[in-house]
Amino acid sequence: MKKKGLLSPPKPQALQAPPTDTELGTADKSGDELLSRMEDASLSSPAGITLRRRPDGSPEASPVQAKSDGKEEKIVYPKDLEQMIMASSIPATKELHAFHIKMNGSLIYSKFMNDFCKPLVFNVSLEILTVSDCELAADQANRLATGLKNHPTLRRLCLRGNTIRSGGVDLMAGSIKGNTRLTSLDLDENAIGPAFPMSIILALPSLSKLVFSESFLVRDQTMLVW
Repeated sequence: MKKKGLLSPPKPQALQAPPTDTELGTADKSGDELLSRMEDASLSSPAGITLRRRPDGSPEASPVQAKSDGKEEKIVYPKDLEQMIMASSIPATKELHAFHIKMNGSLIYSKFMNDFCKPLVFNVSLEILTVSDCELAADQANRLATGLKNHPTLRRLCLRGNTIRSGGVDLMAGSIKGNTRLTSLDLDENAIGPAFPMSIILALPSLSKLVFSESFLVRDQTMLVW
């Protein structure tokens, strides 16, 4: 009888390297590709934010803290006006993004005008401010512009999806005139037009990007309509 040969021990499996960023994709990270896509859509997409979409189409994000030069910088997504007011009073807040916080009730109207907009003249840290789909009226947008006229750091302002209208933009232009820091302004979905709001362009010499009524304008007067 033939002797059965001894079974060879199983070969050890090679350890697999962890997946790369390319293999993981952009679903759970905020990379250059995602930032580029969000920039094209005229939406804020700060680094370090996990971005998704709610059923209503508005951006959903997880707030994080990023560090720069040894200091903590906060990106805040408030759930109500009280959180907006608190966040704007904290020097570490660099980005404040408010979505779907209705500002049209009598009490909340007054608090927005007096407790949020008015103290903005003392804020020296905010760089990006979003107040989107909050039913802001023309006079509220005008009061906000007044608070931001001499703001030293704000460079991006998004007021998309409110009820500012053309007259409100003209009011804003008169109140914010002279601001030399703001470079990006989003006024899309505010029932503006049909005339282009040239007043706001003349009021903001540093403005390089303006979005309104599904149009896009840059400082060299090149218009792209999509």
